[in-house]
Amino acid sequence: MRRLSLGTRLYISILSLFIITVAISIFVQRYAEGNYRKAVIDERLQSYNARVMDVVNHSGSINGDALNAYIEAHFLDDLRLTIIDEKGNVAYDNISHDYAAMTNHLDRREVQDALKSGHGTVTERASSSTSQEYFYSANYYPHHGLIIRSALPYDANLISQLSPSTLYMWLIILVLLLLMAVLRFFVKRMVSRLEHQKALERLQVRRELTQNIAHELKTPITSILAYLDTLVSQDDIDEQVRDRFLNNSYKQAQLLASLVRDMSVINRLEYRSSYYQVEPVDVGDVIANVLADVAIHLDEHRITCSDTVPTGTVITGNRNLLYGIFRNLVDNAIQYAGDGCAIEISATDKGQAYLFTFQDNGRGVGQEHIDFLFDRFYRVDKGRDRGMGSTGLGLSIVKNAVQFHGGVIQARNLPRGGLKFTFTLNK
Repeated sequence: MRRLSLGTRLYISILSLFIITVAISIFVQRYAEGNYRKAVIDERLQSYNARVMDVVNHSGSINGDALNAYIEAHFLDDLRLTIIDEKGNVAYDNISHDYAAMTNHLDRREVQDALKSGHGTVTERASSSTSQEYFYSANYYPHHGLIIRSALPYDANLISQLSPSTLYMWLIILVLLLLMAVLRFFVKRMVSRLEHQKALERLQVRRELTQNIAHELKTPITSILAYLDTLVSQDDIDEQVRDRFLNNSYKQAQLLASLVRDMSVINRLEYRSSYYQVEPVDVGDVIANVLADVAIHLDEHRITCSDTVPTGTVITGNRNLLYGIFRNLVDNAIQYAGDGCAIEISATDKGQAYLFTFQDNGRGVGQEHIDFLFDRFYRVDKGRDRGMGSTGLGLSIVKNAVQFHGGVIQARNLPRGGLKFTFTLNK
């Protein structure tokens, strides 16, 4: 499946936020407008209730004929008006002529709310007597012990009055469409600038890398050429000097080969990681192989190594890269920790990954160097490192190989001396 470009992913992300914001805005507006329209109709019905109460007060009693005449003269033709006593009995209803026989209304929600708070309303409920759905609004008048309830049929006309206007919604959608076009334009410009900036950064990195490589290659190549030039130009050179020059040339050629090999590993890890195949690998077995291969050097420097990583510590990874991680760490300790030091290697199961610890009790490094240890060609002591045949790429390879296995690595000085590396490797 083709991966979406940075611009497309950024555009979709921002657009999604816009759409969610607009959807919430439309919902809130329509909800608020719907409530407002209900309140307007409810206030109108309450005014009807109050006017009917005035008629009752003026008459001194509930006079059906007088109420019918008043309602026909002053109210809407489809208005239904009901007067209910505190016990729920219907005392008047302008729709039903036999309202005395109507069922008790005490269980109606608008009636119950009116008795509790003075006013009750129900937006949509079917009448048990007429089977017609109504919008009810009821007011309680405790001095008279009456509940006056007016209602409008819940028909197409009322639904239209209650429905929020769609104008706001369409205006918002139109604004969204305009924003989509503007957003697309600015995202393209921003991505173009980012890509241009990245291109410049990559170019700068390549220039620096090229300069670093040229600088690193210059030393062994210059040395080899100088030795060979001396050997070729002088026929009567002393045999011992000739052997020393040849031996030095061989060492510089080895350093040159190591530089090329290490750079190849790093380039593959950074730009062609698919080159490395993965399989289940026992890391404990890999460490055992590393320690076996460097046993002579450990003895020469009187370095002891404690390996507590158990056999069966298996991850899905590349055996050669895993070997390179531990080999470079051990070589780094052999070269810089100092003779007679001790190395400790351990691992802890963290569920989805193993946490490895590699530490020594040697001389450590200056704190100012810690943040740069994994940089390519970085050397704490440049002259001494070159003299020992270091390429300056070992820890950079370690970092890239750890990242290849989904992990992270960090280094720090130990309080009592020595250097400690901690890193994770995903299972």
